[in-house]
Amino acid sequence: MKKYLLLILCFYSHLVIAQIKPGMWRGELILHDTLSLPFNFEVKDNVAMIINADERIPATISLMQNDSILIRLPDFDAEIHTSNFGELLIGEFFNLSRKEINVITFRASANTGYRFSDRPERTSTNITGKWKAKFDGEDDENKYCVGLFNQEGNRVTGTFLTNTGDYRFLEGEISGMHLSLSAFDGAHSFLFIADVINNEIKNGHFFSGLHWHDTWSAVRDSSFNLQDERSFSHLKEGYSKLEFSFPDVNGKMVSLADSEFKNKVVIVQIMGSWCPNCLDETRYLSDWFNTTKPEDVRIIGLDYEKITDTTVAFRNIRRLADRYHVNYPILFGGSSNREEAGKTLPMLSRVFSFPTTIYVNKDGTVREIHSGFNGPATGQYFEDYKRGFAKLIEEMRNH
Repeated sequence: MKKYLLLILCFYSHLVIAQIKPGMWRGELILHDTLSLPFNFEVKDNVAMIINADERIPATISLMQNDSILIRLPDFDAEIHTSNFGELLIGEFFNLSRKEINVITFRASANTGYRFSDRPERTSTNITGKWKAKFDGEDDENKYCVGLFNQEGNRVTGTFLTNTGDYRFLEGEISGMHLSLSAFDGAHSFLFIADVINNEIKNGHFFSGLHWHDTWSAVRDSSFNLQDERSFSHLKEGYSKLEFSFPDVNGKMVSLADSEFKNKVVIVQIMGSWCPNCLDETRYLSDWFNTTKPEDVRIIGLDYEKITDTTVAFRNIRRLADRYHVNYPILFGGSSNREEAGKTLPMLSRVFSFPTTIYVNKDGTVREIHSGFNGPATGQYFEDYKRGFAKLIEEMRNH
């Protein structure tokens, strides 16, 4: 693979063009010599609009000093460095949010609107509906999840709902009996492949970037549901309140004991700037807070990072706050290692997932603790969440 890329670079070196050709592109992250993760993006002006089913992610395009192209992903500390050969891009994707920077070979072709194959085989299979999926490498609490799929012809969209969150917007196809789905959001790259045999999904493989591989299968099951999101984390015996003191981006220590939160309903979100489900929840909470402007409700974000250098952490917090118009404090809590995060909040039984959302009554007692977040990609599940959220907040405000 490396020799192939070098030959192309040498052959086309005199054709480097600064401006990326407008129109639809097919990008690929090269996972290994025989496997790539495809995604689509549309270039217009200085924006590469990444497409995953109904999701659109506007990545900015700019020229670097060496005349190569920088594509900067908006939600995460991630970017693509690529050389431009007219109808071909070749470079690398960098996930900068990790202690050990994740680098994946990237290439893209212009004038290409398909995702997996330009001529998928005809299929008599339709997987639209709800499935009980099993991931073999997960622990017992995360081994089973809900698969939601919608199929129109060969095209398939959908997601997986788990106890810690959903896999967001997946898009792909069924070609013959072979199912392929992918998503790329700027930091997370998901590839699912499997066979559909006798109305069952078998021989499944799941790849997340370069470093994670699992096997999976699924059966139709309209009655299967996830475990209650309130059952994974609770206050330890002897505790009724949440206590913490963490710095905001200006270095000011913020605590629930501060006057700002007295006699208020408080939503405390344990989250991370690297976590896509956390960003979905942050988008919802921020929109709700900015629209509703409740006088008796406050929100606090507790941010836990993979890189714990405060300069990097506060930069990530500021990027997130600016991106989602967050008008409430986001504090830096420490490491995103769940055991380490749990030590900063010793009254909790554990931090089971990012995000974890804690609802605090006006008297300071904890009302409920919700683990995980299934967002816009889950359709009706997300609509049900919004109704449940509104009902819970209203009850707490009137209590």
